[in-house]
Amino acid sequence: MAWRKLSWESGFIALLIFALMATYLAAFFVADNSTAARVLWWTHSLSILIFLPLIPTPSTCTWFSAQPRSFFPAAALPRFPLWPAMKTSAL
Repeated sequence: MAWRKLSWESGFIALLIFALMATYLAAFFVADNSTAARVLWWTHSLSILIFLPLIPTPSTCTWFSAQPRSFFPAAALPRFPLWPAMKTSAL
């Protein structure tokens, strides 16, 4: 199988995932009230906020709708029409 050229988005997403993991683990080694803890917290939070729009819409919808669907019966949840992007994806 030939390697395909990777997009810049895949490298950027990998960088964000690394930043999330590194800031999470580094928080265990700094004092809670220190400046370093605040910098780590803001870096972690901004990484999440930057990461969310990069996730495709159907995946985001599936992730966020999975929680209520696992706790409530199907009849109790409203039926929403599919977004155009979801109609063409292979869910």
